[in-house]
Amino acid sequence: MRDLEMTILSIGEKIAQLRRERNWTQRELADKAGVTQNQVSRIEKGKSRPRTSTLETFAEALGVSVEDLENNPIFEKENPVAQMAQEDPDMAALFAQISLLSPKQREAIKITLSSMISYQKVRQVTKDSVAS
Repeated sequence: MRDLEMTILSIGEKIAQLRRERNWTQRELADKAGVTQNQVSRIEKGKSRPRTSTLETFAEALGVSVEDLENNPIFEKENPVAQMAQEDPDMAALFAQISLLSPKQREAIKITLSSMISYQKVRQVTKDSVAS
């Protein structure tokens, strides 16, 4: 059973999500909305809130209403930390104590985990390509 957390999308996150659903780059959305790519980036990152007129151009470009952009729907998102705690409590307990380690020790753990994950990804890709 997966563990979920509830997340509220900001206007910028909603714009980014709709843009990605259309497989558009920030440049493409900027061109369609008549704004700069930098403006799209700042809005998506939450560094700037669009004026009403800009929001209207985004809505038109994306084919949605302004209300769709302004409504902050709550959606479910997987919470991998809580899921790990449920699936492997011992591992979760160890991760909860990482703050006791020195910065060098934490870096060593990051490198080790990164290497192990990369190895597993390569194994999965090669396994999938052999099966094809």
